[in-house]
Amino acid sequence: MSGSRFLLVLFSGAAFAHQATVRLTPLTVTAAHEHGPGRTVLEKEVFQRTLRRNLGEMLEQLPGFSNQSYGPGVGQPVIRGQSGPRVRILQNSLGVNDLSRISPDHAIGLEPLLTEKIEILHGPDALRYGSGIVGGLVNVLDGRIPEQLPTRPVTAIGEYQYDSTADEHAGVARLTGAIGPMVLSAGGARRARGDLVTGAGRLQGTDGDDRNGSLGLSWIGGWGFVGGGLQRLEKDYGVPSLEAADHDEAITLHEDEHEHEAGHTHEDEPGHEEHEDGKIRIDLKQNRYDFRAGIQNPWGWAEDLRLGYGYTDYRHLELEGGERGTLWTQRSHESRLELHHVPWGPARGSLGFQSRNGTMEAEGEEAVVPETDTASYAGFIAEHLDLWPFELDLGMRIEHLTTEAQGFNERHDLPVSGAASLTWNPADRHRLSLAFTSTQRPPAPQELYSFGVHHATQAFEIGNPNLDMEHSNQLELGYRFEHPRMTAEINFFHYWVNDYIFFRNTGRIDAGSGLPIFTAKQQDARFKGFEAQVHLPLYASNYGDLDLILFGDYTRGRFASGGDVPRMPPLRYGFEWKFHREEGEIFLRLTRAEPQKQPGENEASTPGYVLLNLGGEYRVLVKDRARVIIFARATNLLDQVVRSSVSNLRTVAPEPGRGAQVGMRIAF
Repeated sequence: MSGSRFLLVLFSGAAFAHQATVRLTPLTVTAAHEHGPGRTVLEKEVFQRTLRRNLGEMLEQLPGFSNQSYGPGVGQPVIRGQSGPRVRILQNSLGVNDLSRISPDHAIGLEPLLTEKIEILHGPDALRYGSGIVGGLVNVLDGRIPEQLPTRPVTAIGEYQYDSTADEHAGVARLTGAIGPMVLSAGGARRARGDLVTGAGRLQGTDGDDRNGSLGLSWIGGWGFVGGGLQRLEKDYGVPSLEAADHDEAITLHEDEHEHEAGHTHEDEPGHEEHEDGKIRIDLKQNRYDFRAGIQNPWGWAEDLRLGYGYTDYRHLELEGGERGTLWTQRSHESRLELHHVPWGPARGSLGFQSRNGTMEAEGEEAVVPETDTASYAGFIAEHLDLWPFELDLGMRIEHLTTEAQGFNERHDLPVSGAASLTWNPADRHRLSLAFTSTQRPPAPQELYSFGVHHATQAFEIGNPNLDMEHSNQLELGYRFEHPRMTAEINFFHYWVNDYIFFRNTGRIDAGSGLPIFTAKQQDARFKGFEAQVHLPLYASNYGDLDLILFGDYTRGRFASGGDVPRMPPLRYGFEWKFHREEGEIFLRLTRAEPQKQPGENEASTPGYVLLNLGGEYRVLVKDRARVIIFARATNLLDQVVRSSVSNLRTVAPEPGRGAQVGMRIAF
């Protein structure tokens, strides 16, 4: 790396901001914490100017985040090179409990258009929700079950967006009404798109149609709240098949030559439409039912008591060439009880209990995982001590997991995790933090039991039922400087992961399918990197303010015995100019990603790229009641062929090419 390039990256600022507001147009990051500094909150204004096709796309502009995309229908967040079972996705503080952790081509079972707020947790706070969360935890809050009385009897929001890269139309509406202590919330979203156009051509078979509806009802009083909600989610989307307009830029994927036998039908089984031969589609349907309650000051030493329960009925049907393929189903229950105690001297915090039970089953030719029952029971504690000028955060979690798969011995795991974070505030403008986390992760069902062809990932996958638990030790050092003329933050991290589980590309080909063989392996691995950001207010006047933002991130993953961990993100850095005033703003953002030349054994490297985006918004207040926001963005103005190094289909499915996004949002 050249000296000038290194300086640009080093003096940028960091992703995981602590107790600060960082503006990354079109993203606004507001960070705060309940118990410790490891909590970042993205307010809903963040998402008003993005298309929000999927969760990975919503977060990928944040330092430290990447998007593991499978076309426009699927995008899973990758945090510091970690994804799948090492990143837990929550919806309203309970697991989404879909099958996105089983395979990266499975969409996350939530609708980004209805998102009100996103929390990103790591360190002691993350242990309140799960074990083995090496990358971090993403909690998507949609306000489906109201917890506070609204300021007006009736509020409503409507929004429409259009994106030219997939000829996509998306709309969302939400209505909230209150009668006395009763509050009703109803929302719906719909999006329809054609095939995605990339810098390398059109991705055939990536069109989609998504629908979502939700309803929530709460009783709210001075004592707290109690409420319930339901959600219906339907997604019909195509996984990029191996055809692209520019054949020099794409690798043709294997098309199954065998017909799938039609299995028996179910009364509520997802239907399907006829599509071209060889195309892979997923027809997803999910029903989710939630109950939540919060009681304030239930007794003397308790500040509040919170209870949550969720039941998810998930199923999706995989179609190949219009023929019925594999039907995946999962039914899961998750409950959570957490008590926040009153301050005990300098200490405030919580303790609680969490349980998860679920059954996963696959029927069809690609039933690569047997029917599996899991049951998890965990206890946790998180404490924050204010010892000015120091702050100490502690967390601990003990969990018992039982995994029972047909044809295999019952498995019992007891992961134990702990975390500590020390923050020093030597002066008002300086903040230095050091965090350490030690966590264990039991192997996931697909890592243990997979065996067979998986066309969506273009691999013959073989699991290993004798895998041990992963054990990771994570060290993070952060510094933040705040001044009226500059805000800067940088985080360095180093992870030591013993018995790291990954699917290794063996370089061998399965004779029956013609696909490469991937086997589940364990090796000690090391990860290191940084995230950085600098915000410089350059000019302020009566006409508006001009700011400059510099940013960068980097993650390097290697095995202790030598070799590269596959599918790591590249070095990224860039800048953003932003002019803003009360009525609106204009921004120009440039991101440079270096080539990924350490892709892992038998994996394909990816070239570098430059992303140039330009956009803005205009805000109008109508009669002190309605607020109208009109926004527009020009994306990938250089029409670069962007290949995501964290995606299994990086050689097949580039990211969107040059395009335009426009939208309008009305709230009253």
